[in-house]
Amino acid sequence: MPHTTPVLQADGLSFGHGHSTLFAHLSVLLPADVTLVCGDEGVGKTTLLQLLAGVLPTTGQLQIRGLRLADRPGAYRQQVSWFDPRDHTLDELTARQIFNTLPQRHPDHEPRP
Repeated sequence: MPHTTPVLQADGLSFGHGHSTLFAHLSVLLPADVTLVCGDEGVGKTTLLQLLAGVLPTTGQLQIRGLRLADRPGAYRQQVSWFDPRDHTLDELTARQIFNTLPQRHPDHEPRP
């Protein structure tokens, strides 16, 4: 398997609700490709995606294409598209239609080849 440089890197993410810890010191490297996040209902998939998108506060470090969330939150979030799975306005759209909304959501984003 060829080595690819990670696009998104998370180091030491921790997150919890009340007295319950959902993630503790989680580290991941995501390549420039499609990544599937799957699991049972209520195990933290949506929360993990929100953490990686920089939508929820967390301890640890996040960076995408060299941009650290802690240093440049606006630039970091400009590189990430977060679609809430509970947003019923997306139910009638195809994946292609949703991806076609990216230029409107991120006007300063320059697509990567």
